[in-house]
Amino acid sequence: MALAFFLIFKYEGFNKSRSNSGEESEGEEAGLLHEDEAWNTCLIGIDPSWLLIYRVICFIVLLALIIASVASDGAGIFYFYTQWTFTLVTIYFGLGSYFSLYGCSLKQEKIRVNGPSLDAEVGIGTHDRKIASLWGYVFQIIFQTCAGAVVLTDSVFWFILYPRLSSYKDYSVDFLVFCMHSINALFLLGDTSLNCMVALSLP
Repeated sequence: MALAFFLIFKYEGFNKSRSNSGEESEGEEAGLLHEDEAWNTCLIGIDPSWLLIYRVICFIVLLALIIASVASDGAGIFYFYTQWTFTLVTIYFGLGSYFSLYGCSLKQEKIRVNGPSLDAEVGIGTHDRKIASLWGYVFQIIFQTCAGAVVLTDSVFWFILYPRLSSYKDYSVDFLVFCMHSINALFLLGDTSLNCMVALSLP
């Protein structure tokens, strides 16, 4: 955690943009995050509203699975790292839904004011793109953390723990356990393929 905080403080664009304002252009500064990257899609042909719908659905499903797990096995499930990883992914999609909702409303407002001809240019390729706020960088850091944590937890379970546990006759993977070690990775992979953020911002 100490190493993670050091890397975030040294390389994330929020800190650099405050200390090195005017020294580098926005496009050249490593780790720089624009406001629209939290809610926009990586392809112009895909409207950000689709990312909003996707994130809301993922958030509802993940939250329902956490509630079902607590109801089934009790709060003691949070003794395990997997549950905290799953919870962090749920928080990511909750924040992502908020950012997407904000971005879609902002886009519609700009289209209403400037006309539909600017629909494809709002937040993409313009010269007045705003630097993300602190919460925008927090959102990206959570995204980067989730990417590594999900790969770690799911890989350890399916490639190390499951082969050993499956040797016991009375062991079986129920629906909730299966979802806890798979659906978070699938949802995060889908979001990664749609959003504009990067999984790693080190130079």
